[in-house]
Amino acid sequence: MDADDWLQTIESKLEIAHCVGHDRVLYAAHQLQGRAKDWWATYTATHPNAQAITWQEFCQSFRSHYVPSGEIKVKRKEFLELKQGSINVDTNDKKQDYFRDGLNPGIRYALSSNEYDTFQKLVDKAFTVERERKVLEVDRKRKIGFSGSVF
Repeated sequence: MDADDWLQTIESKLEIAHCVGHDRVLYAAHQLQGRAKDWWATYTATHPNAQAITWQEFCQSFRSHYVPSGEIKVKRKEFLELKQGSINVDTNDKKQDYFRDGLNPGIRYALSSNEYDTFQKLVDKAFTVERERKVLEVDRKRKIGFSGSVF
């Protein structure tokens, strides 16, 4: 999803800049353009205390505005109703097994040492691991780029 990709990019920049607290919100808001910038102006104008907006609130509000919950529900339902050939994925354990089998090996490895009560908890954790993996990759590329510099 484009909104999540944008947030991941901004989060990696915030980490590199060692940006914390409300400064994270200010930096991210400064990066917004076009309709997203208009959305933010409206959001802060109607917020009871715009100076108290946390990074978590910014991310949650941004995602809820740019990734409609209806779209998420439809995609989740489509995924849960997937069938592989004549195999019906009808139990929590089967869903988790098939989901794990389809994951990138690195993510599958990261999730393999834990048990999850529900399929949704596994999916949520997989998204978290993937997001963190992307942040690490950006950081790794940045370090490689700096190691070849003349500074």
